[in-house]
Amino acid sequence: MARKRSQYNRYVLILAVIAIVLSSVSIILNQLQIPQLYQQPILPTSNGTNLNNYQALSLDGFVKANIDVVGTSVVVSSGCKGLIMTPTEQQIYSILIGLGNVTDFRPQTHDLIKEIFDNYKIELLQAKIEREEDEIYYARLIVKQGDRILSLDARPTDTIATALRYDKDIYISQEVLDRKGKDICQVNQTNIG
Repeated sequence: MARKRSQYNRYVLILAVIAIVLSSVSIILNQLQIPQLYQQPILPTSNGTNLNNYQALSLDGFVKANIDVVGTSVVVSSGCKGLIMTPTEQQIYSILIGLGNVTDFRPQTHDLIKEIFDNYKIELLQAKIEREEDEIYYARLIVKQGDRILSLDARPTDTIATALRYDKDIYISQEVLDRKGKDICQVNQTNIG
C-alpha cells in the first residue's frame, strides 16, 4: 500500500512539473508570437541597431557573476561581494546540473526549456539579475528569435540554471551587489550553507 502511495505521489509530482513547464513555454511562445504587447516600439538608429534592443542588451551597471553552490545556498558573486541565496532543493539540483557537477537520467525543467529554445531557434543572449525589492530578487532572460528580441521576467534561480546550460555569462547589477551583497572573502565558506 505504501509503495502504491509513493508511486502515486511521484506521478502527481511529475504531472505538476509538466504543468509548470507547459505554462512557462506557453507564456514564452505567446510573447514571441505577439511582440507588440511585450516590447517597446523599435527605434532604428543610423547603424541599423534598434534602440530598445540596445537598451535591453546594455550591460551598463552590471558585472559578470560567478555562481557557486555551497551546502544549501547559491552564491552569486563578483570579487569579494556576493549574494547568498537559499533556493529550494530542486533549484539547487538544477543549478548543479548546469554547473556540470551532477548528471540526471531524466531531463529537468531547465533542460526542457533549453530543448524548446533550441527546437524553436530561440537564442539566449543574456542572463541578468537586475534588482531587489522587499527581499525579492528580479532577473531577466534576454532571448532572440529571428529579428525579435524579448526581455523575459524570470526568477534568478531559473535565470542561472538556464544560462548555465548554454554556458552563458550571468550578470548582476553592481548596485544590487553593493547594497545587498555580503563580504564573502571574510565569511568562512562552511558557514554559508
